[in-house]
Formats: sequence, structure tokens, C-alpha cells
Amino acid sequence: MKRIPWFVIAVTVSVLMIISTFSSYFRNNSKKMGEISDQYMDEIAAGYSQLINAELNDSASYLENVSVMLQEEKNLSLEQMKDKIDEMVINSPFNYIRIIRDNGTSLYEDSAINIGDRDYYKKLTDGRSGISQPVMSRYIDERVILVYTPLVVKDLGVIGVTGIFELDDLATKFSTDKFGSSGIVVGEKSP
Repeated sequence: MKRIPWFVIAVTVSVLMIISTFSSYFRNNSKKMGEISDQYMDEIAAGYSQLINAELNDSASYLENVSVMLQEEKNLSLEQMKDKIDEMVINSPFNYIRIIRDNGTSLYEDSAINIGDRDYYKKLTDGRSGISQPVMSRYIDERVILVYTPLVVKDLGVIGVTGIFELDDLATKFSTDKFGSSGIVVGEKSP
């Protein structure tokens, strides 16, 4: 039987010890990197949550101002009210603004769409403002979030207005606001 020289044994043992050390080091650092990644992702989610919350609150304030302005206008017909809203939506944060009637319909262009079964409609009938959960739009067959606020014009049967965000557009807005086309974070440093 041929004897293995001592230096081959020493080198083999050394290589095995180095591999073991690296393996242990990477296992520990991988765990730390995972924790750092989780923490980073939590910070990103919290940042987006704050951005979305601020956007929705600002939008709710905008819609309340629309409601007040329309309520202060005297003797508007329903068509005149729709025309004013069509002008306002251009500079608004919303994709659409719709008039809600007391008969459970939302006015859309020249038609009325039944929304009487929606939670936000029921809340509007109680005179409440709010922000809906994402729902499938009956206008455009896409998921949307609605901001709603009362606007009472009894002689026209109007009980409120809704501002509508398409979720895809909202997601695009936040991705382009905070990330450049390359995906690199642009803007403020996180706290």
C-alpha cells in the first residue's frame, strides 16, 4: 500500500477546514442578509403605505372641495353638474369623478350604472365619506378604489360624488414617483 505524504493530508485537512469555515460564515451571513432583506422590504412596504395613505387622504380632501363647490352653485341642472365635474376631473388626482344618485345609480356619460348594492353607496346614504376597498368597476371592468363623499342636492336626487382610481394607474404612479425607469430609488432617503 502506498503512503500518502503528510503534506497532502495537511493540505486536504486545511482545505476542508477552510470550506467548513466559509460554509459557516456564508450560512450565518445569509441569515443576516435575509433579515436585512426582510427589514428592507418592510421599510419599502411602510414607505409605500405612507405614500398611498397620503395620496388617498389628499384625494379625499380634493373630492370634499368638489362637493362643497358644487353644493354652493345654485340652480345647477344635472347636466350642468356633470359638465362641471368633467372639467374638474382633468386637474384632479382621479381617473374619473362620478355623481351618485339616491336611486342607487352612478351617472356615467349618458347612462346610469346601478351601484345600489355597493358598500360605499350604503355609506353615502348615511351621509358618510370614506375610501372603498378595491372593487371591480362596473364602468371599465378593472379593479378600482373609490373615494366618496356626500353631496346633497335633493331636487336632483344627488347624494354624493365618487373619485375613482384605477389600481393599475395608481400602481404605475407610485412606481414612477419613487423609482426611475431603471428601478433605482429616486428622491428622499428613508428615515
